[in-house]
Amino acid sequence: MRRLVVCLAFLVAVGGAVPAAAQDETGLRIRGIGPRVGVSISPHQFVFGGHLDLGDILPFTTLRFPVLEMGLGDNLWMGSAAVDLYYRFQDRWVGWTPIAGGEVAYYFGSLDLPDGANENFSDLGLVGILGLEREVGGNNRFGVELKLGFLDAPDFKFLAVWTFGD
Repeated sequence: MRRLVVCLAFLVAVGGAVPAAAQDETGLRIRGIGPRVGVSISPHQFVFGGHLDLGDILPFTTLRFPVLEMGLGDNLWMGSAAVDLYYRFQDRWVGWTPIAGGEVAYYFGSLDLPDGANENFSDLGLVGILGLEREVGGNNRFGVELKLGFLDAPDFKFLAVWTFGD
């Protein structure tokens, strides 16, 4: 329960960080939607999902919520619902733009045990994100992400991510 409260407090803090004067280029609004696909290590899984891009809440800082992912493999299925916050190191999407950020995710799933039974689990995890993104026409973007699990999350995820904008 305490972890759920921490996650909700994070969401409120991020939502409250939107400056009142920033209504043109910054501010929460749906700027895009897209799929994601990749692999994770520890557990070894195929990962797929999708996200909403809610735009720049501060200059150079993008919020994606929800980020939904499903992993299959290693006698396990694992789902996650997350909030991602990214910082991009250039003011425009020119060429490959480096990004860094973090994620708070709620993980849940089921492990197939050797005796045929299943063990269900759920946990709150923290993840660091490094990546590259580029504009691929109009407001559409393509990128790659490396997610590094710090707390109760898969050790590594490598994902290809698309965002189709407004």
